[in-house]
Amino acid sequence: MYILSMTLITNIEKKISLIQLKFKIFRFIIKKFYFIPIFAFVFLLSQIRFVRDVIKISENEHFDGGNKIFIWIGEGDCSQKENMPPMFLMNNNSTLSNINILNAPDGIHIIGNNIKIIKVRNLDVCEDAISTKKYVKNIEIRNSLFMRCRDKAIQLNFGDDFSITNNHFILCRQPIRIPRKTKKLILRDNVYTGVSKEYYLRSKQ
Repeated sequence: MYILSMTLITNIEKKISLIQLKFKIFRFIIKKFYFIPIFAFVFLLSQIRFVRDVIKISENEHFDGGNKIFIWIGEGDCSQKENMPPMFLMNNNSTLSNINILNAPDGIHIIGNNIKIIKVRNLDVCEDAISTKKYVKNIEIRNSLFMRCRDKAIQLNFGDDFSITNNHFILCRQPIRIPRKTKKLILRDNVYTGVSKEYYLRSKQ
């Protein structure tokens, strides 16, 4: 019994010594490299852009978000209310790429033809991530991410000639909704996680 108790005490002492050593190493790192957490914080801030007003992407413009996080802080909220402001408004022949979107009441509104949306990561979809507001043609959406869609991820109210490829939909109630009269639609290499159906048809269009 005495030998067992001594062994137990020795093991406890070893663990305490190890914890003390780890603490000394941690204190040394903090003391010598205190600037690292500050640098990380500053770097994180540099990767965030707060958006108060709608960003209008002009005709023939390519808006590259530089993989930064765009957070909406303007009017509206992240709910299912209609007529909420979008974060982006896309006109003819415009492209939106390399961007992370968060808290956008109504995501991206498309009002032009020949639109490209590439590598757009919607981190928490509110009303819709992408929607068409008039009859448009030649809309390409690829290599993008749609997460936690409370309603629809891609809401194509009007138009034709849609290409939706290589996207990932995670926990989206309705990943894709297209006009009933759509004639040209490419759906390829999309991944659906936690969804029941690939796409839905609008009943009135």
